Amino acid sequence: MRQVVQNYKTGELRLEEVPVPALKKGGVIVRTEFSLVSSGTESTAVRQAAMSMVGKAKARPEDVKKVLQNIKKQGLVATYKAVMNRLDSLTPLGYSISGTVIEVGENVEEFRRGQRVACGGAGYANHAEYNFVPKNLVVPVPEGVGMDEAACMTVGAVAMQGFRQSKLTLGDTVVVLGLGLVGQLYLQIARAAGCRTVGIDLNEARVKQALGAGADGACGFDDMAAASIVEDLTGGAGADVVALAVGAESNEPFELAVKLVRDRGRLVNIGKTKIDVPYLPFFKKDLELVFSRSYGPGRYDPVYEEKGIDYPIGYVKWTEKRNMAAFLGLVAKKEIDLASIVQNVVPFERAEEAYDALRKGEGGLGTLFKYMVSDVLPEKVLRTVEVKPARECSEIVIGCIGAGNYAKTKLLPFFKDNHAVRLKTVATTSGTTAKNTASRFAFEKATTDCQCILGDPQVNTVIIATPHDSHAELICQALEADKAVFAEKPLAISREQLLRIRDTIDNTGNDRLQIGFNRRFAPLTLRIKEAFENVSEPLNIVIRVSAGRLEPGSWLSDSDQSGGRIVGECCHFVDLASFLVGSEPIEVQAFRMGATSDDVSMMLRYPNGSIATIVYITAGSWSVPKEYIEVHGAGQTGIIYDFKRAVIHGKKNKRFGNGSQDKGQKAEIEAFCNAVLSGGKMPIAIGSLLATTEATFKVLESIANKSAETVGECAGQRN
Repeated sequence: MRQVVQNYKTGELRLEEVPVPALKKGGVIVRTEFSLVSSGTESTAVRQAAMSMVGKAKARPEDVKKVLQNIKKQGLVATYKAVMNRLDSLTPLGYSISGTVIEVGENVEEFRRGQRVACGGAGYANHAEYNFVPKNLVVPVPEGVGMDEAACMTVGAVAMQGFRQSKLTLGDTVVVLGLGLVGQLYLQIARAAGCRTVGIDLNEARVKQALGAGADGACGFDDMAAASIVEDLTGGAGADVVALAVGAESNEPFELAVKLVRDRGRLVNIGKTKIDVPYLPFFKKDLELVFSRSYGPGRYDPVYEEKGIDYPIGYVKWTEKRNMAAFLGLVAKKEIDLASIVQNVVPFERAEEAYDALRKGEGGLGTLFKYMVSDVLPEKVLRTVEVKPARECSEIVIGCIGAGNYAKTKLLPFFKDNHAVRLKTVATTSGTTAKNTASRFAFEKATTDCQCILGDPQVNTVIIATPHDSHAELICQALEADKAVFAEKPLAISREQLLRIRDTIDNTGNDRLQIGFNRRFAPLTLRIKEAFENVSEPLNIVIRVSAGRLEPGSWLSDSDQSGGRIVGECCHFVDLASFLVGSEPIEVQAFRMGATSDDVSMMLRYPNGSIATIVYITAGSWSVPKEYIEVHGAGQTGIIYDFKRAVIHGKKNKRFGNGSQDKGQKAEIEAFCNAVLSGGKMPIAIGSLLATTEATFKVLESIANKSAETVGECAGQRN
């Protein structure tokens, strides 16, 4: 299928051939008929992408702050690679479409194949011939509403939510500053609700459009003219509400809003404009300032949007989905006139020309892309595309399932550089991500169907870099298909998954499995390991991890998907401790700081009497290096400072490392590839993988039971 994508690093925008997205639980695949190009939101994105790197930084100061924090934690080189990876990728554009449902996912009862729908959401309702959209971002198109009109639904929902935040009642007066798509629709919604409306914009054509759509008054950005119109309508009292639907770096629109609103009136910010509150007039009028969040309650909440869990109507009446449906209801009743606002309809094949016009300020308020569709729904869609010609068969033929930021910065570059490796197919649920990854790392194919990899007899090695909850199932399928597997941690997120992997290995005889416990392969770890190699007495190991708090909405905070931070990340440090000791833990005891905190202290006991204490901290300072390891025994102490430097204190102190962080990813991939090529033992024994994972489960049991827990049931006698 074709999709509009943009490279945020270069600013290049083009129609790209990508695979149709995967159908996931809780959503539908929609064949697009129309998609809306907003002259405001999308032109901003296009302009920012064309900026220099300095310009991009100035436009997104919040992201710059995050980058500076990551530099402190991960170092300059690692952070630079991560930032460049995000910038130098294909980004989908669009957020409002209409079309027909062609596939329905699990847990979706309200939609059926062949149904007309409208969809919203950046990253979902893209300018693409097919889209996967979660069910809470999809609404049916009522009878009497054209598919071209339905494609405007998302912008209409933004205006609808802005109107609800205004708390206007019959007979109130509202002024709208900014007569773009949102501003024009807000005026029409307010008029349909029986309010008196005034529109203000710098663009004379937009002022005329507002008057033509029934506004009681409209003018250019002129303080005197605007004040005169509002005075005439309100008898000098001032507007009940002023809505700011404008994007401006100047404070002038906000200052005008303060002048036009009445005593104890309300200002509603819908757009993105500078707001520097003038204290004295705000104080004297006792004004209220509120913000309107996009389409309404549910927006930016992954539980609502991605998991499809609705808010009870008794508590939250107007969610984003109900706002979308309400807007289409007004269109069906002819209360909203979209024809006068969106007049530019362009064939999707000419999308690049349309964006060129948008850059020049042409194309009006909004442009609709019209897609060539037949009356017959497709029975099957193309989920695999060829990216480059096939290579001669290598000894290691790889299919990669999943391609997040970690895989693209820490794994795939090292596989690509290995001359024995042939990168054949990459699979992700997003067609854009699959195509972008395939092009960047020279894969031959991009797909959104992982069975294209698992069922390919040429592929003898599978990389699994998907969210944690899918690891176990994919590992089992790959082992059953007689393939070698490199999977990112964790091995599993439940005991049932772990036992299934163990049984699959037993039943198939295929133990060609490595999990990405990379820290045991780090050069500084090997130096410390070597220093204690001949120590016969027990070791005392302390590992302190200052992990920091998760960002709100992070998928890692969803234990159903990630397994939680103990299972999902602390497995790294259990494996590291076991590697340094040279055996697997036999007992775990752990304590949590607070009932729901991720701050945990755990103690691991080993057969030879060694003890490892892992302190996992989320409440500490960002300025503290993330990882600090101490190993004590036989009169010497080894210390690793965040895998940048190491010191061995003993009869003669030794120092290692040059300050550049190396956590062992390159070495672990070399070891894995060598094992696959030679047919020899895998770098980490299966028993160790099982024991490490079981130990993380026992940490949670120890916290819950307030007792020490025995480890070893799942691993048995394996080595």
